[in-house]
Amino acid sequence: MSPIPPRPEGCGTLRAARRSPDKTGEGAGPAGSAQIEALINGFLDKKGKPHEGSDFDGRSDYGPFIANGIPAGGTFTGAEGIKTPEQAKRYGGTAGAPYDPNYHGAGDTLKNIDLKAFDTNLDVIAHAVGTYAQDLSSLGKGK
Repeated sequence: MSPIPPRPEGCGTLRAARRSPDKTGEGAGPAGSAQIEALINGFLDKKGKPHEGSDFDGRSDYGPFIANGIPAGGTFTGAEGIKTPEQAKRYGGTAGAPYDPNYHGAGDTLKNIDLKAFDTNLDVIAHAVGTYAQDLSSLGKGK
């Protein structure tokens, strides 16, 4: 789960922790995935960043990990999904527009990075890596 800050072109960007046992959409990831989600959500809550969930749907690099029972979680930028009116109100941007109109297109360059969203994603990732580099016990995997 993560914030959807406005992008320079006004469409906004969704960033979210991958869902696990949230009782919506796809099923839970492997054991330990819920703990990763909780770690990410807790970090974003402490930072006061609005966020929402996104299900594992098999479209990303995590697919082979969850297929082999390895816990997974992370942030998600929304890709070509369409922003709802509720999301536009909460995070800014335009309802009915793609989260990222440049996703996998000619405009998908470093010039179009939302630096605030990028910074928050980096902070989330650094927090998770730092936490799990010290101790994997919350994932049920031991140290």
